[in-house]
Amino acid sequence: GTFIASTLPLKAANSKDLLLKFLEDTENVNGSFEALEARVALEPSVALMAARRAEPEDIETMDAILEKMEKSIKENETGAFLDLDYDFHLAIAKATQNDVLFEMNKQLLELANLHMWRTFKINLGLLKPTLDAHRKILGAIKKRDPKKAEFDAEVHLLHFFNEIITEK
Repeated sequence: GTFIASTLPLKAANSKDLLLKFLEDTENVNGSFEALEARVALEPSVALMAARRAEPEDIETMDAILEKMEKSIKENETGAFLDLDYDFHLAIAKATQNDVLFEMNKQLLELANLHMWRTFKINLGLLKPTLDAHRKILGAIKKRDPKKAEFDAEVHLLHFFNEIITEK
């Protein structure tokens, strides 16, 4: 795939810093991979619960995030898109009205949000499919359809997970 580096918010100033960041990510990759597996196990249930419990302001927040995600794609702001992706998943967790699930989801997102995985999402061309999947999930939440929200969340996460596993 094509590598897009110019829009990533890299804090590294030179190649040595980039190498150190890569080594740090590689060292953490096993925990990050396990976090991705855990997200596949947990987040569909979170989406199901959000479809049952989301307040109007939760839905407004998720709508606003998706609008910003669409704008970031149009403006090729990949770093902003990936931050908003994180925000969207947290907004779903918040909509469960369950603080324990919110904190668990937040920890999993932080573990799984390594620079390496963020780069994979860009390199594999997953930004638009991610936005489309988020729209489906939010649509199910708006319709108060827990099973569809659960299904759409699972499909979304498994698609990303499978893309990472099969990337050569």
